[in-house]
Amino acid sequence: MEKPITKAQIERQLNSLQEELVKRISKLHKEKFSSNNSHLAEAAGCSETTIRRLLRNEQNLTMIMLCKIAYAFKITPSELMYGIGINEESK
Repeated sequence: MEKPITKAQIERQLNSLQEELVKRISKLHKEKFSSNNSHLAEAAGCSETTIRRLLRNEQNLTMIMLCKIAYAFKITPSELMYGIGINEESK
């Protein structure tokens, strides 16, 4: 029987997911907006400060912000998150 997952394990998994997602967003940001924060912010309908904080992983990514960023890249949130999952090291 498996042990129940702890709060610390959940926190590590969520942090790992966010780090992977931020890496993917950074890559797309470079490809589609030439790393221009103001252009991505305008396309996503948010402030440049928000984009800067997200890319530095200083701010958690909400579902609403995930959707706005995905649509700024002209993809769906599912496409943005495709293949990102829990890896064994983060458990």
